Amino acid sequence: PTRDMDKIADSTARYSAIRSPSLPEGPIRPAREVGRQHIWWGVGFVTLVYATLICFTKPLNWGDTIVYARNVVNFSAGLLNSRQFWDFGHLFWRPIGYLVWHLGGPYWSRQFGGNQVLEAYAALRLPNLLLGYIAVLASFGIAWRISCSVLTASIIAAGFIGWNPFINYFQSGTSYVPGLAMQLVGLYLLLSNSRGENSRARAWLAGVLLALSVCLWVPYLFGLPGIFLLAYLWGETKSGWNSTENRIRLHWLAHALAVCALVGIGMFAIGTSLAGIKSVGEFKTWVADAGHGIQPDRRYF
Repeated sequence: PTRDMDKIADSTARYSAIRSPSLPEGPIRPAREVGRQHIWWGVGFVTLVYATLICFTKPLNWGDTIVYARNVVNFSAGLLNSRQFWDFGHLFWRPIGYLVWHLGGPYWSRQFGGNQVLEAYAALRLPNLLLGYIAVLASFGIAWRISCSVLTASIIAAGFIGWNPFINYFQSGTSYVPGLAMQLVGLYLLLSNSRGENSRARAWLAGVLLALSVCLWVPYLFGLPGIFLLAYLWGETKSGWNSTENRIRLHWLAHALAVCALVGIGMFAIGTSLAGIKSVGEFKTWVADAGHGIQPDRRYF
């Protein structure tokens, strides 16, 4: 038995000597650390693409930016009534431009020689550039969540940035891209929960962001059902309807939906008050005025 044990020890030593040169030297990095490094490479790539577009492109259509800028200046001078300032279709957009303009007053004045309309014009562009970048990161995050591939997410995010409406409006002073950013971040948070990373705070934050997107542009309301449906179906498993996993998913989706509804209704109630609406007739007129004279033949509201 002693000789057999010696043979086994010699064989083990020879095998270890043969195998040891092939082992990597230095500490072995965990897969999660490597994955995070790859994600940062993807973030850097889409950031570079976004910065390149800022430097080498410009909007072909500025939309209603000049209208918003004049409204902000006129409201500041007391020449615009609150009902026009707190517009139903873009409830928070003019107030955001007003806030950014006044917070950076000295800077805007130096840049544009005291021309207040141009100052407000530039102030409305700043949130677009910042939230446009957030929208790009959110598109990358959503693509990564779904594909589990940094390369695929980078390609999809680059394609999203190259989408013609996005290129046109993310440098303008309209509310479309900021509202889109809110919806994309909300969707990203909901998809995070759908993959088992359940968090009540994340669900609440998603609900708040989705409500704010509607406060920036009312038609984003019609995108909410699709967002909640995707968040539910993407996390669906083969478990039954009454399974614990399914009940948990429905529970945090209900939290997000409830917060979205409460915040949205609350914000529009505040906007209605600030706009000086005091009757149902005035409210209907306020809503109709947001159409800017467009009266469709078939109306459901």
